[in-house]
Amino acid sequence: MPFLQLFQDTKFPQRILKIYQEKFLFETINNIPVNMDYFTRYTAYGFYGLISNWIQTGFKESQADFIHEVIDLARTHMKAVKYVDGE
Repeated sequence: MPFLQLFQDTKFPQRILKIYQEKFLFETINNIPVNMDYFTRYTAYGFYGLISNWIQTGFKESQADFIHEVIDLARTHMKAVKYVDGE
C-alpha cells in the first residue's frame, strides 16, 4: 500500500499504536515512573500528528530534517527505545 494511501486510512494512528505496543519497549528519562500505556499512546499519536503535519505542509522539511527533528524531540522524554521482536 503506498504511503499516502496508508496515511489516509483512518486506522493509521491505531496501526502506529499497535506497532509501538507490540514491537517497542520505552524507558523514560531518569526512569521516572509513568503509566506506560499512556506514555505509549502519547508517543504514538504524537508521532502520527507530526507525520500528518509534515504531509499537510507539502513535505516542507526534507525527510532527513524531519527524522532529525523527531529524534531530537523524542530525546526530551525518552531515555531508551528497544525494538522487541514480538514473534
